[in-house]
Amino acid sequence: MDWRVARSLDVLLEQLNKRFPARSTEHDGGIGDGDHQGRDSDHNPWYGPGIVTARDYTHDPAHGVDIDLITDELAASRDPRIKYIIANGLILDSRPEYHPWQWVPYDGPNQHTSHFHLSVVADPLCDDPRPWNLPILGGAR
Repeated sequence: MDWRVARSLDVLLEQLNKRFPARSTEHDGGIGDGDHQGRDSDHNPWYGPGIVTARDYTHDPAHGVDIDLITDELAASRDPRIKYIIANGLILDSRPEYHPWQWVPYDGPNQHTSHFHLSVVADPLCDDPRPWNLPILGGAR
């Protein structure tokens, strides 16, 4: 099956790589591994013509990528592309049925301490190529 990662997630990856060129990419990832492929996951190509609507970004505070700071800035942005964010044992979901825009404990098997997970909505916004407006990336405060 042909697949690709949603463009908005690739834009964030490009922004992080440009702003923090020495950052670790050890835990970056788009398409799911065998474990993800055996269950429902935004890391699988499930939307539209094989679009993966999730990406992971490595935690590397020594080189500027602090997932606590970045995920708080993503949450504060209320960007309409965001479906949910997972980091450090917490999840924030934008959807009304999930305590929208509030961090709550995450009970999944991976607490996401070595990376943060960003899922985007399954609609044309997932391919919106606008840069993410985050202060850490030079966006408005």
